[in-house]
Amino acid sequence: MSQSYTYMADAGQSQQMLAPQDLTASANGAQITVSGVLDKARVDLSVGAVSGTSPTLSVAIQSSPDGTTWTTRYTFPTVSSGNQVLSAAIAPGEYDVYWRASATVGGTSPSFYASANFTAVPRN
Repeated sequence: MSQSYTYMADAGQSQQMLAPQDLTASANGAQITVSGVLDKARVDLSVGAVSGTSPTLSVAIQSSPDGTTWTTRYTFPTVSSGNQVLSAAIAPGEYDVYWRASATVGGTSPSFYASANFTAVPRN
């Protein structure tokens, strides 16, 4: 999941941070390069089918100045059941231009079908 996208900060455009997949272990989503300064952005985390014993999924939205050193900007509430969409409004402002979703999976034989999308709102 080290794929990199260049993402123009056009209002309403959305980019996958975490492609739809079965997560059975912790993983980092695709790195997005955001060009342009944003006033705000929305990240939607979609979780479908969930299985395993006491499964947990924690997804952090992270940014970086160089694509190497990552800082968590928002963490979704921990998910343990499926068929839900969680949304978060973040205010990137002058933050870094590189963004990604970092998923941490826990439990016994856990599996989460999940995805995350980043939608930008450019500065007026």
